[in-house]
Amino acid sequence: MVTAVGDRVLAVAEIEGNIVFVFGVGVYEGMEIPPPGVGRNLALDLEYELMPTAKIRLDNGEIVWGCECHFGPEQEFREVIRRQIPTAIFLPINLRAWRIENALPWVDL
Repeated sequence: MVTAVGDRVLAVAEIEGNIVFVFGVGVYEGMEIPPPGVGRNLALDLEYELMPTAKIRLDNGEIVWGCECHFGPEQEFREVIRRQIPTAIFLPINLRAWRIENALPWVDL
């Protein structure tokens, strides 16, 4: 699946059994460096390395980063998931709550 800037994408947090936890649908805005405090191991590493990752602006205005999710063109990604999990249930989840739950403690080295 190739994603171009401006494409509509589906952002998935994770899959457990047949439940697909979805951040939402939005627009792929290209590659950028995530801001401090995104809250995931990889996101923190990317901040320190200053490496860009995919930026997705969800329809509700929130930004989710490629290092926080799996994503792809909306319809194509749904079809891929449904082929692999015919009984898939797409369940929306709150991005902010997910970030808090998955946040890592800051360690002063």
